[in-house]
Amino acid sequence: MQFLTFLNDISPFFGRFHPLFVHLPIGFVLMAYLMELASRFKKYTYLKNSVLFVLWIGGISGILTAITGYILAQSGGYGKEAIFWHQWSGVGVTI
Repeated sequence: MQFLTFLNDISPFFGRFHPLFVHLPIGFVLMAYLMELASRFKKYTYLKNSVLFVLWIGGISGILTAITGYILAQSGGYGKEAIFWHQWSGVGVTI
């Protein structure tokens, strides 16, 4: 029972990281796109090997962002309809 109380106390702390993490997946996907474009030029063909790795990091950071967003939503203070669309848009983008 004490552990559940601890989780309730600490979860808002982790949820507050959501606005920070939300830009990570965007940056990684954009970086992968730019690396893919650059790899089409002979001088930058070596970038092609790293694109998949960057996309994996983007996916993992997207999952982390979705988890922290869910935790933040559970802490309350947000409208249910706004949370519904925001949550499912985030899940869709992460997938």
